[in-house]
This record gives sequence, structure tokens and C-alpha cells, in this order.
Amino acid sequence: LGDVIGAALGAQLVAVLLGERPGMSATDSLGVYLTWGPRPGRTDAERNCVSNVRPDGLPIARAADTVAMLARAARQRQLTGIGLRIEPVGGAGGPFTALPDDPPRHAEHGRRT
Repeated sequence: LGDVIGAALGAQLVAVLLGERPGMSATDSLGVYLTWGPRPGRTDAERNCVSNVRPDGLPIARAADTVAMLARAARQRQLTGIGLRIEPVGGAGGPFTALPDDPPRHAEHGRRT
């Protein structure tokens, strides 16, 4: 839905928040899916997901910081997905940083070009 609406509006970047699927162990969990250049036909390999956003998972403030960092990096690199990775700085509890993926990956095939 984000791809269709984002394309119709001419958005450069779209963020879609989804609640957890019924039957999963954490029913209060959210996922945030970011897509650069939304359009019908985009694949999951072309998105970044910030998942397990909930009180007993990824705290909301940290998730918001992560989404903001990904959005800034997506605008700089004009892509999301497998070509835009993040890693924690200073260990698993630290803030995240975007890592360059050099050489870039070809998003449709998940391989380096």
C-alpha cells in the first residue's frame, strides 16, 4: 500500500508502520518499513525494516532514532534495502550508524555489481 500511495503522491521516501501479525508472541509489536522511491513492484529486498518496536523490545525512542538515521542515509544514498545497512556503534546497546555498501548491491538480485 505504501508503494502505491507513495508513487501516486510522488514521494521520495515512504514509511509504513505495521502492527504484528495475529498469533505472534508479541502482539504489541510494531514494524516500520522504509522504501526509497516507492512504486508498485518494489520487493522486500528494497526496504529496510525496524522491527520489534515495543516496550519489551526496541524502545520507541531508539526506534525513532533508528528510523531517522535510516531516512537520512536513504536520502543521501537514494536507496533503501539491502544496499543500506546499519550497525550499532559501540556494541549492541549503542546508537546505529549507516554503513556504506561498496561496491553497491544490485537491489533486484541481491548481489554485488
